[in-house]
Amino acid sequence: MNYIFQVDYIPDEKKIKINLPEEVWENIDTIIMTRLFQEELVVEKQKEIEVEEE
Repeated sequence: MNYIFQVDYIPDEKKIKINLPEEVWENIDTIIMTRLFQEELVVEKQKEIEVEEE
C-alpha cells in the first residue's frame, strides 16, 4: 500500500513540518533525517503519558 505524506519547509521559522497518515504515525518510532546521506539527525517519538487530575 502506498502512503502519501506532505513535507512543508517554512524558511522564516527555520522549520520543517511532516504530515503523516494516521496508520504511519502509529507504526513508527523513529524518523531519520540526513544531509547528503552523510550527516544524520535521529528523532524518536515519545509515548504520550496520561495524567490523572485530582
